[in-house]
Amino acid sequence: MYFRKLSDIGDACDKMADVNNYIVDNKKQKLKDEIDLLWENRYNSDALRKYFLDCFSKNNFIARLIYAQQLRSYTAKKLYDMAESRANVFYRRINNLDFSKIDNMSLKVIVQELKAVGK
Repeated sequence: MYFRKLSDIGDACDKMADVNNYIVDNKKQKLKDEIDLLWENRYNSDALRKYFLDCFSKNNFIARLIYAQQLRSYTAKKLYDMAESRANVFYRRINNLDFSKIDNMSLKVIVQELKAVGK
């Protein structure tokens, strides 16, 4: 791809910004799905135990067994608090992701104007 015109460079920058925004939106959606999963299972202790065990590293079998025993000893209130805390972390991540988005509307307008005048 050759950039023979200024509008080509602007168009490439605009497309890169669109890709960045798409990636940010996908990350936000995954975090929202995690929050929904935690919310749906907030009173289901067995589901929360399974969720937290799935979050733990799958590479170390012994550590996973120890963590599973530890999870079994937690009360429903403790699991609820853990789920609430994790959801709050995800909310903060979603808010931080909003700062990663690029507002490229003005770039789109500039590229259209440059293409209109042939530059």
